[in-house]
Amino acid sequence: MRSCAPLLNPPFKPAPAPHPNLNPNPNAASAHGPTLLRCALVARAAPRDDPLPAPSSFDFLALKRELEEQEEAVIPVDATEGGGDDEVVNEEDGERVPKRIGSSGRRTGRQMARRSGLLAKQVISVSSARSLGFVSQLWVDASSWVVALVEVRPSLLSGDADKFLFDDIYQIGDVVLVQDESVVENEFKLVGLHGLVGYNVVTSRRRNVGKVRGFTFNINSGVLESLELDSFGLTIVPASLVSTYCLFVEDVLDIVSDTIVVHEDAISRVQRLTQVSITDCF
Repeated sequence: MRSCAPLLNPPFKPAPAPHPNLNPNPNAASAHGPTLLRCALVARAAPRDDPLPAPSSFDFLALKRELEEQEEAVIPVDATEGGGDDEVVNEEDGERVPKRIGSSGRRTGRQMARRSGLLAKQVISVSSARSLGFVSQLWVDASSWVVALVEVRPSLLSGDADKFLFDDIYQIGDVVLVQDESVVENEFKLVGLHGLVGYNVVTSRRRNVGKVRGFTFNINSGVLESLELDSFGLTIVPASLVSTYCLFVEDVLDIVSDTIVVHEDAISRVQRLTQVSITDCF
C-alpha cells in the first residue's frame, strides 16, 4: 500500500481575490476592468436612454379665466317670487332693487319701508304709460294695522284726490306702477281709516309719549311695524332737527279720535332714533 507524502513546495499558490469594493490604486484601473463601485458611479452619471417626460401643457390660468367667464355669464335668479323694492331696505343684505308686489306677483319676504319713502312718488299706469298723479297720503286700517289705501293728487299741493287699493300696486321703484287707470275709478270710504301723522300718543293713564310723524311698514303686505314719534308731529321738520323715537305697533291698545292709546309700560320700550341737543341748533 502506497502513501502520499505532502509536497513541500506546491507548484502554485492562488492569489487572494481582491475586495470587490476596494481599489488600492484609485488612479489605476484593475487588470480585470473597473471595480463594481466605479461601474455603479459611471452608470449613475450616464445619461438615461429614455427621455424625460415633457412638461405638462395644462394651463391653470386659462382654466381660471374660463371659469370666471362662465360665472359672469350666469344670470342671477331671485329665490323668491316677484321683484325687489324701491327705496326699501332689504333687511337680509341691504340691497336696493325694484319691488314688485300686488296680486300679480306678491313676494313674501320681509321688506320694510318708511311712509316718507313712498310719498311724492309718481303713479304710472303700465297699460297706457299715463301718469295718475303723485302719492299724497297712505291710509291705515286701524283694525288690522295695514296700509289699505293710497291717495294720489295731480300735484303735491293741489287737485282732487283719487284713491286706490294698496294691493293694486304692481311695482315700486323710482315711480309707483299700477296695471291700468281703472284702479282709481272706484269710490272708497274712509271709515275706520287713519292717516296717523300728527296723532297724539298717550298711555292708558294719559301720560304723553309724543306725536306721530311717520311709520314703517312691510312693503309686501302693508302691515305696519312701528310708529315714528317726535314732539311736533310735523313731517316738514327734518328728523335731523328733532329727536325722534320708535314705538312698536304691538304696544297700541286703541285709537280714539286723533289719539293713539298705548300700554302703560310702552314708554320703557320706546327706542331713540335720532337725538338733537341745544348746541346742535347753533
